[in-house]
Amino acid sequence: GQALAYLSLAMLTKLRALGVKVSEPNTHVRVNFFIASWTNPPRLMVKPYQDVYKAALLHGDVDSACRTLVNLAHCLLFAGKELATVAEECGSYLQQIEDFKYDKWAEVFRLVWQTVLNLISSENTTVLTGMVNNEEQFLSDPSDKVQRNHMVHFYRRLLCAFFGEYRQGAEDSIKWGDEFMK
Repeated sequence: GQALAYLSLAMLTKLRALGVKVSEPNTHVRVNFFIASWTNPPRLMVKPYQDVYKAALLHGDVDSACRTLVNLAHCLLFAGKELATVAEECGSYLQQIEDFKYDKWAEVFRLVWQTVLNLISSENTTVLTGMVNNEEQFLSDPSDKVQRNHMVHFYRRLLCAFFGEYRQGAEDSIKWGDEFMK
């Protein structure tokens, strides 16, 4: 996978040299998320995501820009940045996404930001309801129901792991797996 990903990036360069219009930010978003983020430490992914974000804006690719901000927030969190700093960055990123009027990505980003806020909280909650997100409201939207459930349960399992709520995480995973198979 990694070799093919980097081959696709090399192909972008060749196509661009030939004058072919290519969706460069979209390709970089996918390579960074699906390949590079699994093969590089998160701290090394911050700069590539920042670069892709800028490129996406220059190309007018709002979807890739918003997706990159979500991935960038993950990198900051997993790179071990101070949680208060990550939360502050999340506020800035969400504002940018909302300025683009990209509600789909704003909703996803609120899950990320609420996860960070839950990690800061002294309550050790795994429920994604708080200052910036309402889990029940997010899940009640009938559009993309499977995807919405998947996202909520991903962040909830992450919080369970951070807070040592392994049994709850396991039960949640089993429940989600059963729901998914229906």
